[in-house]
Amino acid sequence: EKVLGEYLEIFPEDEYTLEKQITLAGKLNNIDRVLQLIEEGYEKYPHQPQYVLGMYEVENEYRKAPRKALTVLEKSYAKFFNTEIIDKLIAVYWDKGNINRVMDLLNDLQDRYPTSANHYLREAKVHNISRAYKKADAVMEKAIALAPYSSYYYGQWAEMYSQRSDMPMALKM
Repeated sequence: EKVLGEYLEIFPEDEYTLEKQITLAGKLNNIDRVLQLIEEGYEKYPHQPQYVLGMYEVENEYRKAPRKALTVLEKSYAKFFNTEIIDKLIAVYWDKGNINRVMDLLNDLQDRYPTSANHYLREAKVHNISRAYKKADAVMEKAIALAPYSSYYYGQWAEMYSQRSDMPMALKM
């Protein structure tokens, strides 16, 4: 703590020094202080994903308030675009079985990053798991068109065919 005090004397408090305080409080097992600092970070720096995600964890895991936790993420998503927040929202909605919301979020990513093959891959995987195979293949064709020389996307497509028990097509990839 002494070193952190000296550090704070040299550098003004900002989102980075607050992060260091949280880390130190965690290492000292001072849970109440960690919670207080996460809440403070969320209030002062709502655009910083580490504080939004931290607040989500506080609400979801510590306070056992999943609705409030989801509201933290949705509120951040509505105000600030951040892929870490979107990824967490996708994971939460996926776990809840809300495929429509997952697709909305993936479509938002595709609209913002139309040349990212990875976002198309993610959508294709959702379609594949949902057994919408024609949609999965159509979306994979877009991903391959964006990255035609990347074996990764062909391998992922082969894996999707394998999951469908279509080994001849999987081997073609």
